[in-house]
Order: sequence, then structure tokens, then C-alpha cells
Amino acid sequence: MFCSQCGSKLQSESKFCNHCGAPVVSASDEEKDELGRNNDDTEIEQESGQRTEIAREEVSNSSVEMQGGKTKHRKIHWLLPLCSFIFTTAAIGVLYMVQMGINQDVDQLLADGETLALEGELAAGLGKFDIALQKRPDHPVLVNNRQLLLDAIELQDELSATSSLIEEKKFDEAMEVVKGVKDDLKTRTGPVYNQLSDLAGVKEEGIVINQVNDDFPNKTTIPELMPLLNTLKDYEGEEAKKTTQQIKQRMVELAYEKASAELADKDFSDALLTVDEVLKHDEGNEKLVSLKTTIEQQKKEFEEAEQQRIQLAIEAATREDILNRTEAVELLSLDVYTDYYGFFNIEGTVKNKATRPISYVMVYFDILDESGNIVQQGSIYLSPYYLDVGKTGSFNTYYYNDETMHTVNVTYMEWQIN
Repeated sequence: MFCSQCGSKLQSESKFCNHCGAPVVSASDEEKDELGRNNDDTEIEQESGQRTEIAREEVSNSSVEMQGGKTKHRKIHWLLPLCSFIFTTAAIGVLYMVQMGINQDVDQLLADGETLALEGELAAGLGKFDIALQKRPDHPVLVNNRQLLLDAIELQDELSATSSLIEEKKFDEAMEVVKGVKDDLKTRTGPVYNQLSDLAGVKEEGIVINQVNDDFPNKTTIPELMPLLNTLKDYEGEEAKKTTQQIKQRMVELAYEKASAELADKDFSDALLTVDEVLKHDEGNEKLVSLKTTIEQQKKEFEEAEQQRIQLAIEAATREDILNRTEAVELLSLDVYTDYYGFFNIEGTVKNKATRPISYVMVYFDILDESGNIVQQGSIYLSPYYLDVGKTGSFNTYYYNDETMHTVNVTYMEWQIN
């Protein structure tokens, strides 16, 4: 089936022509028109029959000369329908060519308009549709596309209006506009609206970046900069990356300065925490990684040195304890002699060479004969009983000498460490 207006082929069940938008005439309507034409033809034939009867009567009364003219009339009667058919066919052909040309123009304008719209040139696309609608005012696709672009242009204008708000630093107002457009776009689908959704995302990112750049100079500590960095983490545009890098660089500088001061104070744990806090957001930063290595190395050296000092202290304390327990006293002198009354006298002095005071020093000794044999053993407390560090005490005692006592050998001494 073909369109009665432009001659384009129609699909089954179509209500309108896809090229010119004209209503489609159904087969039943054509049958009705054909029936009406048949009735008219019947009436014409009846009238023609009457005229023919009259003509026959006139012919029967005409002269012989008229019979020659009748042959010529029959030739003319045959040529008129043929000329009419040729003229009608030519007219239909011309009309068809004109309509096909209009269809081609409309199709081209429709395609150009859609291409411009998909490239973001909504106003230019709308212009193409308007020109096409002048040729086919009832074209359903053009009408629908035009309405869609009008709606899209309105939303685009709302997004464009945020630029002035950003310049005035009215970031909250600009963000409200963008959020409103994004809410509207949730109820719309199609490539043009998808582009607007992307544009809304770009506008939102621009608002955030401008707001962060406006706040950035006022932040002087890592805790103040951290929220700005978190605000930008969901955006991946070039400007967002640039601003993020600037914030990270400032955080690195602050962390380096703070950690270096903590390192100088031997506060290794806090210095490492300061560095690690920023490295979480700028992993692999060479400056901080190098500083962390230095902190860990100095921490290790300090701990090793401290451990060594502790060990030396322990060893010194052990040696001191051993000394105090085993070599706390020194026998400075020992004298033995037999007095006038025959008593064997033993006298001596002892020094406290321990690092702590001692008391209750007991001196043990053996009395030997001339051959070195033990003839008697004894012990005696030192006087005074309490000896401070470096002080000396003395002891003395005597035994009746039966002529066997010759020398004395101090075997060992006992004491208490105070």
C-alpha cells in the first residue's frame, strides 16, 4: 500500500505516513469511494444512453454528407481519453517526484537534527526540526523530537545558569540547581537526556572543585585538610585530580615538618603515626617513604643502643652484686705473736671495698704449727659491726699457746650487704 499524498510505501496497519505524516486511507475507505464512483458512472451511462437515442434519431434524418463527418468524429472520440490518460499520468508522476523530493529533504533534516542533538548542539538541532516541520507540519517523529529538545534545552539552560552562581561563590545554591536537574532527569530516558546527565555530573564536579579551592588556603593542619581530600575522592576529572594532588602535597609538607620535630625528640612512635596517616592517602610518596625509613632506622638504632645500655647496666649490676657478695671485704693486715704471758695473739684490719655498706663481718681462720698443720680453728666478728663503703674495721683475739701455735691463715670472711 502507498501513501496517497507522497507516494511512499506504507507498512501494514500504519495510521500515518512515516515520511510526510499524512493520514492513511484504509482499503474499506477505498471500496466506499469506488462504490460511489460506480454509482456516478451508472447515472452517467443512463444519461449517455438517452443522448445516444436522440443522436440516432438525428442521424437518421441527416443528409448523406453528415455520414462522412461521422467517421471523423469517431476518430476524435478515441483520441480524447488517450490524451486525458497521458496528461493524468504525467501529472501524477510530477506530483510523486515533488513529494519524494520533500520526503528526502525532511529525512535529511531529521537526520541532521538528531546528529546535532546527539553532539550536544540542541538549539541547532531544534532549528533543523523546525525547518522540516514547515514541509511536513504533521510529521509525528518531528513533532515528538521537537518537544523533547525543547524540554532538554530548558534543563540545559538551568545547568548553564550555575556558572554565574559559581563565579559569585554561591556554591550551595549552584549545587541545589544541579541536584534539581538530576532529579528531573531520573524520570527521563534517551541519549539526549543521558548527555544532560553527564553534563550535570560535570557541573557538580566543578562546583565541588571551586568550593574546595576556595577553602584550601585557609587550612593549615592535616586534620583540616583531610575532609577536603575526602570530598574529592569520588571525582575523576582532570581538575579534580589536580586539586587532589595539591592537597596531598600540602599534607606531605605538614607531615614531614611535624614528624621531623617528633623524630628530633626521640618520639619515634608519634613520628611514624604522623607519616603513616598521610601515606594512607598518598601511598608511595618518595619524600615521606624516605622519612619513614629514617625514623624506623633511628628507632631501631636507639632501641638497640638502649638495649645495650640496659644490658651493660645489668651486667654491671651483676658484677657489682657478685663483687658485693664475694669480694666486699679486703684483709689489710694480720699480725700474730705470743705475749709475755704465753698467749697467742691474733690481730687484723679489714676494709669494705663493696659498693654498698656491710655489717656483721665474721673472720674465719686456722692456727697452724711450724709444719703447717692445723692445730686449731676459730672465728671472730669485726669491730665495728657496721662498715660503710671504703671504711675499715679491726679484730683481735688470743689463745693459750701450748708451744704448737706458730702462724694463722684467714680462710674466709662472711658479711651482710645493707
